[in-house]
Amino acid sequence: QPAPTIALCDLLAETLNGYSDTYDYPTSSPFMCVTPVVLEQNITACGYFATEAQGLEFGEFLRVGNADTEVNGFELLARDLNFQNGLKPDGSGGLACDPSNFWAYLETELTKESCSEWYYEQGCASIPVPINNFPYCKCDIGAIQKTPYEVYFKRSFVEGKNTHFCFGINVNQDQCAGSSCCSMNLEKIEFLSDHTKCLSSVDGYSVSTKNNGGLRSAVWSRNNDTSVNNGTVFGVLRANLLSLNLVSAPKAEVCIALRLDSACPNMETFCNLGKEANACQYAVFDQKKNCCASDWTAGPFTSPTPVNGTRRFRTALL
Repeated sequence: QPAPTIALCDLLAETLNGYSDTYDYPTSSPFMCVTPVVLEQNITACGYFATEAQGLEFGEFLRVGNADTEVNGFELLARDLNFQNGLKPDGSGGLACDPSNFWAYLETELTKESCSEWYYEQGCASIPVPINNFPYCKCDIGAIQKTPYEVYFKRSFVEGKNTHFCFGINVNQDQCAGSSCCSMNLEKIEFLSDHTKCLSSVDGYSVSTKNNGGLRSAVWSRNNDTSVNNGTVFGVLRANLLSLNLVSAPKAEVCIALRLDSACPNMETFCNLGKEANACQYAVFDQKKNCCASDWTAGPFTSPTPVNGTRRFRTALL
């Protein structure tokens, strides 16, 4: 999922203060944003009530609403903050529903411990899990566990007019024991992009065992995937000629340079379903093109330019 942002956290606090004023649940100190915890995908807003009883009343408003609302307070928050469930890698090359939730808790000044809690989560039944035919090749397609490689997001940095998003490579032959591809080299990594709107967003890619390797020209293919919406054209970015193996791959870094002023300046917009899944679908290939496998590398993709998103919200009532 997209990383939580200060702006989204401030919006949560502002919305809660609006409910406090509109529905007569006065605070002694208004709700304020607490710094988002990006890796845990949480944002927190805290407010103070004069008495425990007033805090409990607001918690019950979140749970069941009141005579002036048609729905409970959590459902009001879900509507006003465009609350959505997301998608996440399921560990086997696909996607699963990643439910968002609100969690409110009440602490007292005396104990500093939670004495009451309220929870809200939307069901996942309405979230369709997209299916595609990536990677588009004739090699022995399999799950990433049939290869010794796994790609993970490592870092990002700005240089000139580009943001470089860099990926490391884990090597684990234990996961592919018995597979004919377990000793494969790593010649190419492909990334499934968001249709073809990002073709001009990539300034190039680099591969290096040292930081900030020189840029190579972007290599693209266009693929009409008939399994998606009766035919969708995807762009596939190919990081070719990596010349990596079981020994050199863990020391390497593969970076994609995205133009800051382009249609796809970050991985959330560059990757197909990048914003919804907070992940990017990729595939690895050997030199002979006999072995390939696809998976999702998970975010959050730390970017100098924050990406607005709607994920999990934790509301602390103090």
